[in-house]
Amino acid sequence: MKAYLQELKQNREFKATEIVKNSLNNAGIDVNDLNKNLLRDISLIQNRTRGPLFELMSEVIIGNVFDVKEFDKQTVFSTPFGKRRIDFLIPEQGVAIEVKSGYGRLRSFIRDQVKKDRYILDHEPNIKQIVWVCFRGATEPLIRLLQENEIEYCDIEYDKLDGQSEVIEKTIIRV
Repeated sequence: MKAYLQELKQNREFKATEIVKNSLNNAGIDVNDLNKNLLRDISLIQNRTRGPLFELMSEVIIGNVFDVKEFDKQTVFSTPFGKRRIDFLIPEQGVAIEVKSGYGRLRSFIRDQVKKDRYILDHEPNIKQIVWVCFRGATEPLIRLLQENEIEYCDIEYDKLDGQSEVIEKTIIRV
């Protein structure tokens, strides 16, 4: 599995490098004019490959941490604050898992998700635990807000692992 994950990451980096090389090889084009387009193209490729990579990593990690082989994906809960789509749900254990592939920052959208998660914890009798898994870390204010709302946080720090998915010491999952 590690080899496959590393291959996905290398493929993403290779494609991004090829875009840069091809763009620079176009004669007569000022590199400064290309910067915006290059960054946009590279970001698109990274995002397209990052999604499947983190989805696969999430499934592996969740399966290992919670000792399950099957779980529900993209489960929707209704709250007074709007609908809340949870990435993974382990109904037998009452665990809902939110996965963040980017660096977690405390913004209004995230605050809304936390508010909905708190409501779910308080009003859904079958949900006993909500865990946020961040693959690239999170800000202290976000971590504090999660803790204040009794939402558990797991920091994978994927970029620092060179393709290996191991949980860093900052993990505060209680299983």
